[in-house]
Amino acid sequence: MYFVFDIYGTLLNTHSIMNAGQVSAYRKSIDIPWNDFSASWRERQLRYSWLYTLTGSYVTFWEITKIALQDTMQEFEIDPSEAFEDTLMNGYNNLSPFEDVPEFLKTLLDKDSALAVLSNGDERMIKEGLKNALLIDYFKYILTVDDIKKFKPDQEVYKLAPIAFNCEPNEITFFSSNNWDISGANKFGFKTIWVNRGQILSEQLPGSPDYEVQTLTEALNFIEV
Repeated sequence: MYFVFDIYGTLLNTHSIMNAGQVSAYRKSIDIPWNDFSASWRERQLRYSWLYTLTGSYVTFWEITKIALQDTMQEFEIDPSEAFEDTLMNGYNNLSPFEDVPEFLKTLLDKDSALAVLSNGDERMIKEGLKNALLIDYFKYILTVDDIKKFKPDQEVYKLAPIAFNCEPNEITFFSSNNWDISGANKFGFKTIWVNRGQILSEQLPGSPDYEVQTLTEALNFIEV
């Protein structure tokens, strides 16, 4: 069996950055609603990636993340600071995995499954994040958008997985916490499991998930390994 995972929000908790080391010090010294800051930064990161692809432009996801951070700082009236930027950007390389992730990945590997990551992140960003989260050894392939220079949910991105595994799209089960990502993957032909950790309302998009779960552990009820 072939299993492919999105990273950010699915395996790694993007909001855990707010609790990382030096970031905590900034939270004490800068009086803003930090949960709102984190959510706004994440929303911009995703929106900018879509807009770059729609306009035929490309910079790495690291650069997208940095641009989104700078604009979010402006929104929350935080004075420009290279030290602040560097601290939060470095935090993106040290995101915490969700609690269910390591055991779930181990269960799949114990059943002789092949695992890959398919992410908008650039290769350096992905590898460093997975390495620091102690997850990198679970994956046979790290698939990134570096070569095609388009971001998900562009259909070209999803082609990377069946090419790597030398299989048909319907032989792949794809996991993501992002409803729009599931939509793109399902439309491409993957079997899809929406890991709806935040229990958000489903959006009316083409390509519905085959299954919806709140945790990866629940997904064991719907996959054959």
